[in-house]
Amino acid sequence: MAISKGYLAAIIVIVLAGGALGGYLYWNSTQIKTSDVVIKVGATVSMTGKYQTEGLRVLNGYKMAVNEINNGSGVVIGNTRYNIKLIVYDDQSSATKAGQLYDTLINNDKVNILLGPYSSGIVKAVAPKAEAAKIPFIQAGGASDSIYTQGYKYTFGLYRKASLYSQPLFQWLNESTNVKQIKTAAIFLEDSSFPLSVEPAVETYLKNAGITLVNNKAYKYSSGDLNAVGTDMGLLKSAGGADLIVTVGHYADAAEVVKQVSAQSLTPKAIFGTVGPAESAFATELGAKANHVLGFAQWVPNIPEAQAPGITNFVKSYKQLHNNETPAYHAAGGYSAVYVLKAAIEKAGTFTDGLKVRDTLTKLNIKTVWGTVSFTSTGLITGSGFMTQVQNGVVETVYPLAYKTANIVFPM
Repeated sequence: MAISKGYLAAIIVIVLAGGALGGYLYWNSTQIKTSDVVIKVGATVSMTGKYQTEGLRVLNGYKMAVNEINNGSGVVIGNTRYNIKLIVYDDQSSATKAGQLYDTLINNDKVNILLGPYSSGIVKAVAPKAEAAKIPFIQAGGASDSIYTQGYKYTFGLYRKASLYSQPLFQWLNESTNVKQIKTAAIFLEDSSFPLSVEPAVETYLKNAGITLVNNKAYKYSSGDLNAVGTDMGLLKSAGGADLIVTVGHYADAAEVVKQVSAQSLTPKAIFGTVGPAESAFATELGAKANHVLGFAQWVPNIPEAQAPGITNFVKSYKQLHNNETPAYHAAGGYSAVYVLKAAIEKAGTFTDGLKVRDTLTKLNIKTVWGTVSFTSTGLITGSGFMTQVQNGVVETVYPLAYKTANIVFPM
């Protein structure tokens, strides 16, 4: 496909030459030659549009990992060391555009490995292209359950599936007496792939806990139609409000729900967001309005070093690079995806044989900044997530209790 000047301007290419190292590194007491050939890794992320908050942080993770690897050991196969060339386009939060750009990555750029875009809808649009080209596709941006029911062989995801996103909230409620204080709940549902995978589980949890769903169904609105959130919040207010408000969508959706709760003077006992509240940017943007909002997190920065080797240095370095912003799971996922591909290539002993790299990924079991990474037969990562809460401008880990950095404030 032809690339417009606008697209070209959005390309980010990271190639750190090995020349400054004299072409050689000494690694594990073995002379390692740095090759002039580079491993071409391609992706799109949402640098603009609805998903830019999350997408830019995924990109931060990609760039940080590539820079570390190229400035350090590189990717080593036998006695040869390779640098990574990262090619990234802005998909503008559009699945259609991302599909076109992944065609470019595969057919024009001839990438060896694909990394993922952000959001389930966009991941679902591009995964078939990786499958058709038989190129390993490691993504840390899509969690929709349906990604893993298509029989894909080359798609591997670092996110726990969407139907588990509300699990920490209801586990906490079931383990405490606080569930008795919640009689009613309201769901604000963005009509797109990921939220639609999350919402049925939320309704099931509410039913099992004996909590009444206001309106008898979710307040559902078209993706991107944030004006509808205000309208629906008005309907909820007319219905008497709710003890628990669950926003099932992305960062922008959660932010708008919280703004509307404040603007319309509702007083829920708790607000939980599937995406958004775990990002420190959420607390910065919303200020006091975000205080005590709960959120799901795929990863938290206080996982013990023994479980996530390198996490301390990752958090420290990320904050130094990004104006003291504490990384959340979007950045950590992007960062870890690059290290997963490095491990898979080194174990496979090749980056040009996509089938061999793919087979290696199916057997991979390594500890990373993300924690333990191993995949099920469908390419889904194992493990469970966390719950966070904004407390006085700081995103604290509050569940599971073994990882807590603060006690949950309830009611909010």
